[in-house]
Amino acid sequence: MMTPSGHPGTGRTVPGRNAARIALVLGAAAVGTTLLASPASASTPTPVTATAAAATAAVDAVAAADSIAAASTLAESTATASTATASAAAQNAGVATGPATATTGLAPLSAPAAVAKTAPLTKVTVKQVAQVQTRAQKVIALARQYSGRAYRWGAAGPSAFDCTGFTRYIYKKVGVSLPHSGAQGVKGRKVARSSARPGDLVVFRDSSGRVFHAGIYAGGNKMYDAPTYGKKTGLHNIWSSRVEFRRLV
Repeated sequence: MMTPSGHPGTGRTVPGRNAARIALVLGAAAVGTTLLASPASASTPTPVTATAAAATAAVDAVAAADSIAAASTLAESTATASTATASAAAQNAGVATGPATATTGLAPLSAPAAVAKTAPLTKVTVKQVAQVQTRAQKVIALARQYSGRAYRWGAAGPSAFDCTGFTRYIYKKVGVSLPHSGAQGVKGRKVARSSARPGDLVVFRDSSGRVFHAGIYAGGNKMYDAPTYGKKTGLHNIWSSRVEFRRLV
């Protein structure tokens, strides 16, 4: 688009520039009129000199107006470019900036995907740990409660026990089923001695790996068991190094 001032894109006139052009035209007309009206003589240069000075001033005014118009056009172009840049940056950042325009060339960003909710695993885990600790403590309390009972081979309580009969009876009270035999040695989960805790099952193995005794770990180097003939159930030392700890509760 061409503006009345002759510069593309501004869409408005520059008043100072038009005034200067008018002055230049009038000055030129005055010069012509003076030259025609005056005789050719070197003694009367004043009208021509004054009019020429006025024309020069008009030319200077036009040049100044051109500079002002160019500066105005540059400022508008800079502002337009800055606006387009800011709009593009805002769209890239996901900020709404009003209706989309064809000047940015950017597609609107899609909404962020919804974050999946995580189940409250921490609370469940804490609750389960509390239940396990309570069951393990109950195992120890029951083993203490049934201490002082006689040992008798093949007995499964409550008045007398053998070793696997004692462990089977105590764990059954907390909902854990065990066989009345050395097969208890494969139940639960094996844990290192350093990780053993009160309430774990303790099994004794001979050199061939066969289970020949069982008890309930009480912490330290102690266990509750039904030891042998002539002994009563109760708290005793773990007297062998060939032991294995198994987590049942």
